[in-house]
Amino acid sequence: MACSADPVLGPIVERHRYHNTTLHFGDGWSDCDLIPDWLSQLVSENPRILNYVRVLDIQVQFDRTRKQEQVIKKQLDDFANTLLMFPLLECIMLTTPKNRIWHWPDVFRAALKDRLNLPTVKDVQFEGNQEFPFSLIGNCKNIENLILMGSFEDAEEVDSTPLQLKSLALSHHSSPELVNLHIKQLQSLKCAESAVDDLSELLEVCFETLNKLDIDLTYSSCEAHVSFDSRRCYN
Repeated sequence: MACSADPVLGPIVERHRYHNTTLHFGDGWSDCDLIPDWLSQLVSENPRILNYVRVLDIQVQFDRTRKQEQVIKKQLDDFANTLLMFPLLECIMLTTPKNRIWHWPDVFRAALKDRLNLPTVKDVQFEGNQEFPFSLIGNCKNIENLILMGSFEDAEEVDSTPLQLKSLALSHHSSPELVNLHIKQLQSLKCAESAVDDLSELLEVCFETLNKLDIDLTYSSCEAHVSFDSRRCYN
């Protein structure tokens, strides 16, 4: 942060400063996070920054008022055009509140679907209590590592196209449609025993390739030890 204020060092450290970018919508953001309007203006004035962002962490936080929820959804839709401009994303993380179900607005969701299909995107994480749109990743053969931390539901029909996941981590209960994703190439699985309706059915799908299995049998959240084995994302 200090080096970026220097006219000589600024351009040198940009690629490191923006490699992991956390973008906040709503309450609770810190000085290290970015707000969407500021980031959109920043990349408009300095388009080279778009190439530096590899890990994009989008966090939504708000209270229970419906008015604030609508404001945030409009901000997300407005940010959609900027989201489409990032060409080299490797990891996308989406965090929403845990105290109520969250539905992504249509315009943002369309942009998100486009970015999830980038060949560079290998790692994806969904956290919170949200409508998890399985249809968004149903055809994303580029995604190798998926983390689901929270409660998810999907009102859409699940795409039957097989995913090419290598690593899957589940915390809390996830939609039973997950089994229907045909994760036949899975090599690593981390989950709580209570995170799936039928663990044996899930294991039957990937038993030929699975070589790493971590199961929490205590009915407690396994958030503390669920993480990607990837330096691109986080430890």
